[in-house]
Amino acid sequence: MNMLSGLDFFARDLLYSRRRPTNSAIKIIGIDERTIKTLGPFGTWDRSIYAQLIGILNADKDNRPAVIAFDVLFTGMMGGPGDEDLMQAALQYDNVVSASHLVISEQASFSQGQWSVEESLSAVELPYWLTDDDESVGFSNAVLQPDGLVRWAMIRYPHQGKEFRSLAYQTYLRYYASLGQAHPSPDRLKDAFLIDYAGDTGDFEGISLDLVLGGRIDPIVFKDCVALIGAYTTGLQDNFFTGTNRKAPLYGVEIHANILQNLMEGRQVIPASPLPLACFTALVAMLFYLLSLRKKFLLTTLVALGIIGGYLLAAKMLFIRGWAMPLVYLPLFILLVYAYQYLKLYFAERMHRTRLSSAFRKYVAPQVVDQMARDQQFEPQLGGELRNVAVLFIDIRGFTPLSESLSPQDVVCILNEYFALVTQVIFDHGGTLDKFIGDAVMAVFNAPVDLEDYEYQAVCTALDIVAGAADLEQKLLRMYQKDVGFGIGVNCGEAVVGNIGCGFRMDYTAIGDTINTAARLESNAKRGQILIPQCLYRIVEDRIIAEEIGIIPLKGKSQEVLVYDVKGRKQGSHE
Repeated sequence: MNMLSGLDFFARDLLYSRRRPTNSAIKIIGIDERTIKTLGPFGTWDRSIYAQLIGILNADKDNRPAVIAFDVLFTGMMGGPGDEDLMQAALQYDNVVSASHLVISEQASFSQGQWSVEESLSAVELPYWLTDDDESVGFSNAVLQPDGLVRWAMIRYPHQGKEFRSLAYQTYLRYYASLGQAHPSPDRLKDAFLIDYAGDTGDFEGISLDLVLGGRIDPIVFKDCVALIGAYTTGLQDNFFTGTNRKAPLYGVEIHANILQNLMEGRQVIPASPLPLACFTALVAMLFYLLSLRKKFLLTTLVALGIIGGYLLAAKMLFIRGWAMPLVYLPLFILLVYAYQYLKLYFAERMHRTRLSSAFRKYVAPQVVDQMARDQQFEPQLGGELRNVAVLFIDIRGFTPLSESLSPQDVVCILNEYFALVTQVIFDHGGTLDKFIGDAVMAVFNAPVDLEDYEYQAVCTALDIVAGAADLEQKLLRMYQKDVGFGIGVNCGEAVVGNIGCGFRMDYTAIGDTINTAARLESNAKRGQILIPQCLYRIVEDRIIAEEIGIIPLKGKSQEVLVYDVKGRKQGSHE
């Protein structure tokens, strides 16, 4: 037994449930509620009742049952005349088989540092008229498994050179001897086997004992049959749950009937040899593991389903041929390997995506990365959409002479400080960092995702960069004795936003006249200036402080533009 035994038992119960017609040669005479109501409580019956039953069934020697088998223990005398009547009837007729009970004791022993429990036969409770076990008696013990269910039939119990036979097995031997036929011995006669239940509760032909004793049943119906007599009501507490039916228990006499039918069919289901099964399971699991390393999800899934389905089908076919295989171990190993590889692949892919996303955010706007992560069907394609956006350009004033007077390492340090400030402020206002262009930065607002009040957010970004630049300028002055300043241009309007480039190299950006105008405004901005056109000023004029510079020509544009210099926010305005 191990922790998976219960699961394996359950799986076997489901797969090995194989209902089929019950053998008409097996009939049950039930000690049922009707009989108890007529004869009184079971424990008070005079045993002459059983003697009477034997006499009725054997009255016509040409039409009598082949076997009369009692699943009733007659282990002690009751002290009445019925004891003698039953003994004489049982000894008179050669077709009577009675029940005995094996008293199995358990003894614990300690050897080589381990405790073990051994079972041994301590006594045999026989019918009171017998002093030794013979062919007219068979033990009626039920074999209960740890979960309390009856799945196995023990038909022979060897003990000290003597073989004790079960009630069903003794009845089986007596049945064919009575008919003068050779019994269909199983190919592998074992002492115990898995019961292949043919009948469920009430499936075997059953007749009330009261009807037989009252003469309302013609004994000819039992001709050449096995008449099993036993408890047929729950009040007698001779009922057991089986693996194939966990809802309604079978009476003990019905379990004996199923065992008897298995024997009459020449059928014994026994466990397959564990060593070859273990080797086979290990080999298949190893091959599946090697296949799973190829990381072809669809192929691995199909192979896993094929192995599990094929194994269960093979187990079912082998069960029909008399071999019982464990059902959960190989499928469980396959599922564990499958789950391990799938989860390993999943987490590896997730970690890869996380690392890629983190790296990607350093080059592409976080909004773009987030949109790609949300869109399961995202495929980067060339092309764009027409959107209303705000565009910000910022550039270091005097960068060329600055770079000529400092070492390349110092120039890079200054740029990094500058880019860190600008990038953080852009992200704080929901903007998309489009690109770095030398010492210039381009940012887009309201793309690729919608941003509320994006024109004002772009202007606030410029103001916050200028405000943050004051501290940065002081820092760089102390470190490099160089003065650094910024010029900023902001514009709004329509632009084409999307992936620009070729199939193997794309750049998410915005293009159009709105972008060109913002760049020209930045190039005209002096140190510390934020230049915006009239169209943007009209949108935000009630929330900012700006001075009109006037109409200035912009390089590359045919029309002059009225430009404003933004100085700050008005009191009471909020971002």
